[in-house]
Amino acid sequence: MAPEVIEGKPYGYSCDMWSLGVILYVMLSGRYPFNGKNLENEIINNSHSFPKNVWGKFSPQCTYFIDRLLNKDPSKRLTADEAFKHPWFDILTDEQLKIQTEAGPASDD
Repeated sequence: MAPEVIEGKPYGYSCDMWSLGVILYVMLSGRYPFNGKNLENEIINNSHSFPKNVWGKFSPQCTYFIDRLLNKDPSKRLTADEAFKHPWFDILTDEQLKIQTEAGPASDD
């Protein structure tokens, strides 16, 4: 839950970007960015971290990307447009993306 929702502020697209940050953090690390008995308090009052023993194998662009998604200030959080333009997505060239799109979805075989 985004900090602004916990504080009773209106829900906006920035909340979705926060959720994306949480999902990526969990998918890549296998851990939650916030822990504790009172999760809402943890989100509001504490910062997430990127422990070297877990995040050391990821690129600085990756951790910076997630860090920007988990910014507690919604006005400083990445927008969807900014996220797609982030250097972490520069891994694939436009030509590689085009080839993958033209090939269609992967089969479940």
